Amino acid sequence: MRWHRELFRFYWKQKSKPIKKKSRISPETIVQIQQMANENRLWGAERIRGVLLKLGIRVSKRTIQRYLPKRKHSPSQTWATFLKNHTGDIWACDFTVVYDLLFRPFFIFVILELKTRLVIHSAVTQSPTDEWTTQQLREVTPWGLHPKYLLRDHDRKYGCVGYLTHPPYFYKLNELK
Repeated sequence: MRWHRELFRFYWKQKSKPIKKKSRISPETIVQIQQMANENRLWGAERIRGVLLKLGIRVSKRTIQRYLPKRKHSPSQTWATFLKNHTGDIWACDFTVVYDLLFRPFFIFVILELKTRLVIHSAVTQSPTDEWTTQQLREVTPWGLHPKYLLRDHDRKYGCVGYLTHPPYFYKLNELK
């Protein structure tokens, strides 16, 4: 029985070995694919395939993916990296609500500098409009001293028309002048 088990193991060991196929594309093309991927980190297999087609080399997308280097991290920066790199250039603004003794709402508008976490400006109103919010931003940047970006949410208090209504969350303050 021992010889039968050994023969059985030998048979399946030989059968399960990977078959070494000769690559259908040249080693120069493989080197070129890897070089393009390393030099242009944002290019994917489809973009590299298009460039190779322009050079007259026909290779499938799957073949290119096989020879691309494995990347551990995404090619773009994360939010944490962005905030770390641009903290000095970002202000944040938001509304908060407080109520008086008669339960009337008052809206407090606060502008904060992210780097120092210093409150730069605050104002109170009973009915915020987009014109009022825009005026507050103009008052806080009187002599052209402004950050590169303003961080805010998509609150209705910013209005449906005006400077602060279109996405994304960051707005260049140059547009307010």
